[in-house]
Amino acid sequence: MSPVPAQPAGDLTERAQAQRERVLCAAEQCFLRRGFHAASIADIAATAEMSGGLIYRYFENKNAIVMAIIERQLAEGEALIDRVQGPGDVLELFLLAYDHWHQRGEDGTRAALFLEIAAEASRHADIAATLHDADKAIRTRLGAALQRHASARVDATPAGDGRVVPLQHRTLLLQCLLEGLAVRIIRDPALTRAQLRAALEDLLPQLVG
Repeated sequence: MSPVPAQPAGDLTERAQAQRERVLCAAEQCFLRRGFHAASIADIAATAEMSGGLIYRYFENKNAIVMAIIERQLAEGEALIDRVQGPGDVLELFLLAYDHWHQRGEDGTRAALFLEIAAEASRHADIAATLHDADKAIRTRLGAALQRHASARVDATPAGDGRVVPLQHRTLLLQCLLEGLAVRIIRDPALTRAQLRAALEDLLPQLVG
């Protein structure tokens, strides 16, 4: 028998929203512990301490769970970026991102989950599309943050040779640095917040102006 179609998240009661969040937290643990392919709905149900049938009330399949995790990551990322309001806030954004990527669940860090999702997007078109939309949203948010950070008179930063660096180029590089920080944290667990701050204080002003 086919599972009942999942309810849209916006149509759920407060209790059902809490149940849905419980599924997502359990899924993150399973994906980090076993990988996306090895982790099953049964594994997620056992970790969430609920029935598999109940999970299908909220998510059509495992890919739908992954896409919901991406949407949650997007909301978290946008909330961090929105804290950039003026000088010094871009540096703080990186330090907050450092803290965010280091947040540990039972089976790994948020940085590891971010990389798992990126890898899964290369195998599933629906996940790739959701990740692409989230990527565009983050870049738009970063561009707005840089505009807030810049002076009202100019919308670009002079390069060392006097050229003007377009906003979209600075935004792209900032996004690459933020996402690359997740990789760096996985590869170099000994990287400290103080080391990151020192490097940013030397180089970040040249990027953001």
